[in-house]
Amino acid sequence: RMPSIRSPRGGREIEFFYEWTEISPPAKALLFPPPRTGEEYLGRATLEREQGAWKVTSLVTRDFDETLSHLQDIASGVRK
Repeated sequence: RMPSIRSPRGGREIEFFYEWTEISPPAKALLFPPPRTGEEYLGRATLEREQGAWKVTSLVTRDFDETLSHLQDIASGVRK
């Protein structure tokens, strides 16, 4: 779902909802707490026109970004 689309200065700012449809058992074991399947999470994207096509210039999916960052920390041996 995209509840908000704005068009500032020729670009687009889009808010959207996404959901996790599957989480592998190893990822579930590493994440605390793991994201919930079927639950909606808020994301934001900024797009600009480039050579007649839309190009994503910014993508923020906080719940996904935090989860991925946590997995990367674990993989690198960094504990917080």
